[in-house]
Order: sequence, then structure tokens, then C-alpha cells
Amino acid sequence: MNITCSNVVLPSIRVCVSLGSSLYFSGQQRYMIGPSGTAGPVLNYNVYADSNHTQIWGEAQYQVAIDVPLLWPGGGQVQRSYYSKVPPGQSVPPGYYWSKFPYDASGGSYRAIEHNGAAPDCMTVTTAPNYFEFGVTATATAQCVVSATSLSFGTTGNLASALNASSGISITCPQSVPYNVSLNAGQGSGASVAERRLTRVSGTETLAYRLYSDSSRSTLWGDGSAGTSKVNGTGTNGVQTHTVYGTLLAQPVAAAGDYRDMVTVTVTY
Repeated sequence: MNITCSNVVLPSIRVCVSLGSSLYFSGQQRYMIGPSGTAGPVLNYNVYADSNHTQIWGEAQYQVAIDVPLLWPGGGQVQRSYYSKVPPGQSVPPGYYWSKFPYDASGGSYRAIEHNGAAPDCMTVTTAPNYFEFGVTATATAQCVVSATSLSFGTTGNLASALNASSGISITCPQSVPYNVSLNAGQGSGASVAERRLTRVSGTETLAYRLYSDSSRSTLWGDGSAGTSKVNGTGTNGVQTHTVYGTLLAQPVAAAGDYRDMVTVTVTY
């Protein structure tokens, strides 16, 4: 904030600046409202007097004393930073959030005191305050976090019959954010999203397998092409796990060895 003083008669001047509760608050917590207004989720924040975010800028003992240097006869100017912080760990719907310090006792106010010698304690100043206002805004964007576990068909001597296995894809998205999950064809030669290929390590031989989104293994999980489907979901602020059902098809095994593939998970939101 910029503070400019003029018509100062005494040698020094101190400005005591207070910040009220703001337009939206609960107890000692200031907050911004979002797309759903006061009935919806809110985004907590606070304003601090120090860059370490330890001293909340408020009223009474929490007001801030600012000594303005007199740079010209009867006047001076100083710039004072204030620091805001949105605490981590909040999960809110994407959108625009806002609040304000209005032009009244719940907003910003200041008292200017000219003095000789030692500057007065702001707590002892009883002159009527002057008010000022300013807004507080933030834009929350959707951010989803995804992780996956490996799918292993284990060890087998032959593939006279199919082998089944499952794994999980865990997704955390903000509340009410829609998303879909697609799986690519993997890295095997000749693979498609409908039928992927494990490749023997240090070799070229492959084994065919399929991935499904349902336990009955009737819905192929891919990218929406070649008869496959994506998996849809809606964020809850918590972890949601989608099970991947795999089937290693019955087929001749050309060579013994360790067979692997890498499938890319894409979450669109």
C-alpha cells in the first residue's frame, strides 16, 4: 500500500493501519466465496504483516504502525507491503473466488498521529479512523492427480487357457469436476487399444492381452476407438480407484522369458 502525508506540522508522523474482518469471515478466519456464493465451498485466506506469514494483520494489537519519512517540507511518502496466503490442503471447485475489505469498520482503516520525539503506541491512539477498501480475488483451476499400480499375470508354464489379473488406477479430482480416463495401445508391436501386446525382454516375441473396465470383462478399456470405451467419473475431493481387469489370452508361447508392456493413462478433465 502507498501512504502519502501532507500538511504535517510536527517533525514526525506515524500512521496506524488496521484491517477489519473483511466482508466474509468466520471467527478469525477470512475467506472468499466462489461460484456457488455463500452457500457453496469457500476458499480460506489471510493477510499478514510479514513475509513469513506469521503475524496476521488485523485490529487493535494486530494493527501495524508505519512511520512515514518526511521527504519534503510538511510531507512524505512510503510504500508498505502486505502479504496474503491461501493455506494449503484446501480442495474447492474450479472458478473465481472473491472477497473485499469494504469502506467501513470491517475493511481497512488508519489513524495518522504527528509527534515530537518517540512515536506513540498505536494502541493509545483514540482519534477517529479514516477508511479505505480493497478487493481480494483468486482463481482456482481444476487439478487432478493420478497414480496406477502394475498389473501382473504372474508366472505360467503355458497358455493353454487364459489368465486373469487386475490392478487399479487412483484419481483425485476436485469436487464436481467431471473427468474421463483413457488407455493407449501400449508399446508392443502390432498392438491396438482393443488388443495389446506384451513383448519378451531382449526379444521380439509378443503375447496378446486385453484390458477391461468391468469385472465381467465385456467392456474393453481404451480410448474410445476400435470398439473400446473410456471410463468416466466425477471428482469428490477424495481418491477414487478404478479397477483395471486384464486377460492374457490363451495362445502359443513362442519363447520363455519375461514379457512386459507399458500403457499410458490419460485423464481428461
